[in-house]
Amino acid sequence: SSMGFNPSNTNMAYIMYSYDQEGNENMATTGKIYNAQLLYAVSLDGTTEYVSVEGSSNDSISTAPIIALEDVMTSAGTQPLSLVRNRFLMTGVNYIFNAKLHHFTLIYNPNEQEDGKLKFELRHSGTPEASTVTTTSKTAFNVGLPYVYLKSFDIRDYLSQAISNSSTPTITIEVKADVNTRNNELDGTSTEPKTYTLVYDPSESL
Repeated sequence: SSMGFNPSNTNMAYIMYSYDQEGNENMATTGKIYNAQLLYAVSLDGTTEYVSVEGSSNDSISTAPIIALEDVMTSAGTQPLSLVRNRFLMTGVNYIFNAKLHHFTLIYNPNEQEDGKLKFELRHSGTPEASTVTTTSKTAFNVGLPYVYLKSFDIRDYLSQAISNSSTPTITIEVKADVNTRNNELDGTSTEPKTYTLVYDPSESL
């Protein structure tokens, strides 16, 4: 509760827990852990918006770039984009981070879609910070803040677009990336569009 976690209003969460070895000797076989103590839990949920008109009330404007989308680990593999349970698009967002608020919105624009392709734009709303501030991929896990790096977006309502008329449908996310990680300026000379692609195979999604 100290981290504002509400299980009834959370889709994907990062949790930390501890347990005694006694009574859990067979957990690898049973897939269950008994008498676990929850240490903390925090939502990984990002916002996904359907935006048919640019600049509409639910549109999100990027105010800072990211560095890159980086690998997350799931049982489906380790890659920048992973689809979990045929619904949640997981990624590791590396960006310059300090104590200021950062928010990420995944934008779906129906006017930019093609058959067999599902395209999103990832918007980063946050105050651009100095380049001397650390990045999320380097320190988030070391200092116990993995949730500033890991993000999850619910895309279930859009997956039919990717499946139609294609034997190898793809999901893409386009971001504005500061490729040399020094300027951290949305319209800086080192900031350019980057696209990340996931070939959608429902049999590989958990």
